[in-house]
Amino acid sequence: MTAESETMTLHINEAEVRAVLTMPLALEAVEDISRKQATGEVVVHPRRRFEVPGGGFFHYMAAADFSLGFLAAVSCSALRNGHGRLAGAD
Repeated sequence: MTAESETMTLHINEAEVRAVLTMPLALEAVEDISRKQATGEVVVHPRRRFEVPGGGFFHYMAAADFSLGFLAAVSCSALRNGHGRLAGAD
């Protein structure tokens, strides 16, 4: 097995991000990403959302840093039934 085949998806929550990410590091990352976007090394798709029947929204966004070989995606839902499932989707 190569190192690439042993890599896994890393799931982190907001508290874990706050524990390691300082404001200076965040600003440096934003500046670096902006430079890479200008050269095409990075693609960032802005947040998209759509309304779901019965009330609520589904949100998603994605990004890729081709120079480092990273892909990332975020998705979340806010549904009025509070269950993360569409009403009547049994």
